[in-house]
Amino acid sequence: MAARPAVAKANICREKAELADALTAAIHDVLELQSQQLASLAGGTSGLDRFDLAITRARHKRDRAKQLYVLHVRTHGC
Repeated sequence: MAARPAVAKANICREKAELADALTAAIHDVLELQSQQLASLAGGTSGLDRFDLAITRARHKRDRAKQLYVLHVRTHGC
């Protein structure tokens, strides 16, 4: 029985990894703001609307990071 050749680890695209990190951070930011908003609500704090703009901005940043990641993967096939 012949020995099987070793399978080389796939090269990880550095740009894909960076885009994935940016998307992960953007998702974390949205979740963190929503968590703060929920804690504020649970704590009876008024002014919940103060989170609206920050959450909207964080969602836009997340959406842009997702678009860039998906575009990269589709374009480069990695």
